[in-house]
Order: sequence, then structure tokens, then C-alpha cells
Amino acid sequence: DNFCGLAGGPCNTTAVAGTGWIAPFTMTLRNLQGRIAANQGAGDLCVFSVRRSGVADSCATAPSVGTLRCGISGVASSCSDTSTTSVITSGYCVELFYDEDAAGTCAGVVGWSVEARY
Repeated sequence: DNFCGLAGGPCNTTAVAGTGWIAPFTMTLRNLQGRIAANQGAGDLCVFSVRRSGVADSCATAPSVGTLRCGISGVASSCSDTSTTSVITSGYCVELFYDEDAAGTCAGVVGWSVEARY
């Protein structure tokens, strides 16, 4: 598991309050793109998801609600979700969560992008 700030910076391997980013205004997030520097092995499933907090706060609690997600499976190095949108209300905490969902290891340097419209 990796918990990352939406705007970049270092990721944490455990849920840490304050890792996320406070939305300065209400926005709609869409077009999530996930990348890993190397193709993954057969049977791996590496999932990127944008998560938000359940209440407006200062990222005091780790975000957990997320529907905008994509997965890299098998021998691939990228994924995208171009059909789902996620509305983030002003003052809510948002983060990127990166996880190995299956047996194996997601290896390589990761990158992501998401489009914000307001």
C-alpha cells in the first residue's frame, strides 16, 4: 500500500494523516492515468485510486472513499479510467492510493495524473 498526495511529493507506506491534499474549491476529477516504469508480471494487479475523506477536515483522518480507479494487470505498464468522475467538495481531503491487489509485486517507479475541472 502507498498513500500519496494528489499533487505529488513522497508517498507513505502506511496511512498517515496529512498525506492528502485539501481541495481549495469544489471540483470534478476525471481521466485518471497510472503508470509504472516497467511491465508487471503475469498475475500482478496494481491499482491506482483517487480517494477522498468522508467529511471536510484538514486531512486529520486518512481518506477512504474512492470510485475513480484503474488497474494494471498482467504484462502491462499503464492504466486509465476515462469514464468515471469524482466530485470533491471544497475543504475535503483527497489523495492517491496505490495498491498491489493480487499475489506478486508491483515493481518500478510509479506515476499518475488526474484532470481537475472546477
